[in-house]
Amino acid sequence: MSTNLKIKAQLEQRLGGLVRGLKEIDQILRQPEDKDLQEMASEWDDDDVLQRLARLHRQEIALIREALKRIDCGDYGTCRECGKRIALRRLVVLPQATTCVRCAEAAV
Repeated sequence: MSTNLKIKAQLEQRLGGLVRGLKEIDQILRQPEDKDLQEMASEWDDDDVLQRLARLHRQEIALIREALKRIDCGDYGTCRECGKRIALRRLVVLPQATTCVRCAEAAV
């Protein structure tokens, strides 16, 4: 199996996990609130954390979907800034990377 196919399979697996996690978070957030004021305050804190986690899930889902499109289009592994190849080591660790290490560091 080629490296891109292995990475694609990993991305698809991660995407599935994130989508399932996001559905679970949405279900929890839709549950009715408790009538007890102290319990409501605790639930609001929990909801805030869950909403931030959901936002992170959505961001990662978007990055993974973008990477999958690049794989399908054949331009996966090409830096969006300089056009050079992204090191395979970087793609293995961060498969949704859109830039090489040099360009990523320059952006910081």
